[in-house]
Amino acid sequence: MKRIVIATDGSPDAAVAVAQGLELAAALQGRVTFVYARTTVADDISRSRAVIADAMGRATIARVDADYEIRDGSPGEAVVTVADSHDADLIVVGSRGLGAVQGVLFGSVSRWLVTHCDRPVLVVKVPKAADVTASDAARSPVG
Repeated sequence: MKRIVIATDGSPDAAVAVAQGLELAAALQGRVTFVYARTTVADDISRSRAVIADAMGRATIARVDADYEIRDGSPGEAVVTVADSHDADLIVVGSRGLGAVQGVLFGSVSRWLVTHCDRPVLVVKVPKAADVTASDAARSPVG
């Protein structure tokens, strides 16, 4: 696996996707491209830069070669466009686990990607707080 595209927006579910995507890239000696999609004019560029800076810092700690793209528009379409332009082998995205009703009402980037993308998509779910142990946190290379 040469290239993994990881969607991030700075949310807790995206942080888990970043951690898992970097762990996979490190194990496979792959490269990573982070994608941040600015969805509104009010989505401050300084926030997107801070989110990307955090992800890039985690990549450095994990010793994974990484770059990034900040795009304006729909998150799903931004991720697909970046994945296509880099000929990515895999897309990694977090899942908020909103459930069927909330997912329909508020949309779901992960669901959209799985439905519309022609490449493999890994949807990483945020573990419940009760499921996370100190040993889980300790073994995370980017934690």
